[in-house]
Amino acid sequence: MPVNIKLIYHTAEGQAFAVENAIYAIQTSRGCGVLHSLKIDKIAMVFDIPPKRRKEIVEKLEASVFSLKYPLKVGKAIKMGIYLHAYKITLPDSPETLNLSLSPKKQANAQRYGRIEFNPHRLGKDGIAAMFGALESHIGKELSLKSLQKTAKVTIIDVTLDIQNIHMNDLLLDKSDSHKTHAYFSASGRMETFYAGIRINQKNGDILLYNKGKEVKEKSLKPNFKPGPYKDLPLDIPFTRLEVTKRPNLTLGALAGMENPFTKLNLYFVRDVKGPEGSRQWTWFVDSCRIRGIEGALKTLPEPLKAEYLKALQAQPEQLYRPDTIWKSWAKSLKASGLVV
Repeated sequence: MPVNIKLIYHTAEGQAFAVENAIYAIQTSRGCGVLHSLKIDKIAMVFDIPPKRRKEIVEKLEASVFSLKYPLKVGKAIKMGIYLHAYKITLPDSPETLNLSLSPKKQANAQRYGRIEFNPHRLGKDGIAAMFGALESHIGKELSLKSLQKTAKVTIIDVTLDIQNIHMNDLLLDKSDSHKTHAYFSASGRMETFYAGIRINQKNGDILLYNKGKEVKEKSLKPNFKPGPYKDLPLDIPFTRLEVTKRPNLTLGALAGMENPFTKLNLYFVRDVKGPEGSRQWTWFVDSCRIRGIEGALKTLPEPLKAEYLKALQAQPEQLYRPDTIWKSWAKSLKASGLVV
């Protein structure tokens, strides 16, 4: 069973903050920058149900809609996509929703009779156990976590890396491919969201770097806000999230062997770098990198300066981004999520 270890870190001003199961930390001019253990922010999986059981399971779900007989709250979903039946399922006293869809409209999708999507991090290990335990008891054993680990194929998974006490505006994300990127900036000019790896017909990309602390802070101002796993997050300390979407097509039980999604990108800490021409020109260069990419930004420089700027970028005082070290924690994080038993 994973052991949860909380360590205390400090900002440059001496403010303390606790992190549970940190991967590692680096020292910056802002104090300690800490990389949290990996989290799963979304998972979607498809599964089959034996034909003779399909009608009974749908009938049980339909009967449970708005029923008080079950330890689950079952509602009908408005958007059904490629399915004929779609439900939004919650546990009592929990704001987190599991989306369950059944019966594809087209015969071509018949082997993917059902689809489940939810946020494992927000639902939590105990919530996952309670949710799938109730589904097994009151709907059918085909929806038990034990059964799904063997039969369900994970089609989408969002793996997140949280970085505390480093503002995303102090980071430069490098994704070396031909896919598009786009970014959102605040009114003051600070970058708050950066998408990369945007493919044809995609609104957003498979790689996302954003100001998670600002998002939680804005949501905390809304009525009936449920902080969930962020209840102890100090909102006055920078909190940045790097999120990568994978489409592994692996069974739930085989996710521990998933390919490392963090090796095909790089993350530079650019705040404490002076640059070959001083801090002002360095800021302009970093802005150029965010618009044109690192290779494109280097092409705008005079030939003698290209090598100097690249050397300054790569000469990190203490290596922030270590994808192999980060991924070594994946199996432990997966087990701690409650998705595998």
